Amino acid sequence: MSSADPIITTSQKHSAIPFSWLITGVMMILVALAFHFILHGGWLASIGVALMAWLAFENGGNDISKSVSTLISGGVTNYRTAIMSGTIATLIGGLTSAWASRQMVKLFSSGLLDETNFPSSIALATLIGAILWVAIATRISMPVSTTHAITGAIIGAGVLSLGVEHIKWGALYSKVVIPLLASPVISITIAYTLWNIIMKLPEGRYLRSVHFLSSMFATFARAVNDTPKIVALGFFITVTTGLDASTITPLFFITAIAMALGSYVKGLPVTHLLAEKITKMDDREALGANLTTALLVSTASKLGLPVSTTHVISSAIIGFGLKKGSGEVSWRVVRDMVLSWVVTLPVAGIFAAILFLIFRG
Repeated sequence: MSSADPIITTSQKHSAIPFSWLITGVMMILVALAFHFILHGGWLASIGVALMAWLAFENGGNDISKSVSTLISGGVTNYRTAIMSGTIATLIGGLTSAWASRQMVKLFSSGLLDETNFPSSIALATLIGAILWVAIATRISMPVSTTHAITGAIIGAGVLSLGVEHIKWGALYSKVVIPLLASPVISITIAYTLWNIIMKLPEGRYLRSVHFLSSMFATFARAVNDTPKIVALGFFITVTTGLDASTITPLFFITAIAMALGSYVKGLPVTHLLAEKITKMDDREALGANLTTALLVSTASKLGLPVSTTHVISSAIIGFGLKKGSGEVSWRVVRDMVLSWVVTLPVAGIFAAILFLIFRG
């Protein structure tokens, strides 16, 4: 990518458009007011939904990179076009999840804690704990798993408020931990296996078009899988304030819009990291990475299993890099990414636990 491309100037390193933090603040205020006046949920519910929207915003900024970065490393388009097209796919995927992935809402709103009546302080601590870590990671261009952050925050607040015995450890291992651990291994294996098939495809405009579509499919699949996890936390708060299950559909729409806005406003830094610093990819390799991501994440969403798109796409990129030779992979960046994955769950958990103590008074 040429240094002349205006979207990667130093002054715009952390933002795709100016006044991003002002837009963030306005979005949160509008969401809170809309939810308060339309659904009459009270200010606690409004604050909770605004926080949910903020988490979706940060998720969009951190996770859009995972699929559109291949458009840059493959030389298909520039940063601005990649992020804009990814934003559109994110919005469509987020809205689609309202019908396609609702089963994950139950898992992340109540399926990990052995309790039926939760104090609102647990829900608020969980939301803010996850938000803080994802926001910090996005700010320093660190690709992290929002799924890990949410899981860690739920456990951190849950253990401190309810006790270790009220964590559904069996459900945690079978429905969250195992899919999260297995998905990078499966992703590397699929990408490594696809190499021989993908590399036989002729280069040219047709291949680039297919690559572009595969990037949009992967971005769409990511939004379908991530949206219900974030909605679950907003739903977690609204039900503690007395609202019924009918509030869940508006939460999907709010989350999808916030995630798309975050993708556009804050998607540049991590996109630049994945596109330029892990391994260089041509159209065929990038197509394979996106196909791996789209197939694996879509299958997981259909089964109601949470996976980390961060893990899947990064592992696919690494898989193709390994096929070319270990020297093609920046192992220093890979090391930093693995460390960021490892620390996400405990750090988000610690944040949530501290916040719970503060809210409890």
